[in-house]
Amino acid sequence: MRSEAGAASLIGMVLSLVVVLVAAFIMLQSRGLLGGKGGEEGPTPIDQALMVSAITELRLVKQGLEMYRSLSSSGGYPASSEINSIEELRAVLPTYLALSDSVSFTFNSYISTAPDQFLLKVHANDTGRTVLEVSSDFGPRRFEP
Repeated sequence: MRSEAGAASLIGMVLSLVVVLVAAFIMLQSRGLLGGKGGEEGPTPIDQALMVSAITELRLVKQGLEMYRSLSSSGGYPASSEINSIEELRAVLPTYLALSDSVSFTFNSYISTAPDQFLLKVHANDTGRTVLEVSSDFGPRRFEP
């Protein structure tokens, strides 16, 4: 009789533990902490961190291009033909404002329509591949077509 009660008690504890673990898993997944979309359609914390990192790096790029303009004999930004990739962008930035080897964005395009104007567009490395832009007139921002 005692062994049957002990076995039933053990089975009850195991079932309780399974129910608690399943509830915890569902709760974590619904909040987006385990890769689920959750009830919200907003970006995940990792995507938010990647966006902040990309915007910070674009601020550094803008400062570097401003330094390029101030140190240039022509007093202008690099021509559109000078920057067609992330490597060429790194090459024109001053060494003390150089980008790291791994950045939080992918180069998209750079255009300079006048010596005192430029527009740089990149894709953030978030899951939505958000397009960001920075220009001589404004700081980094999300591109809205």
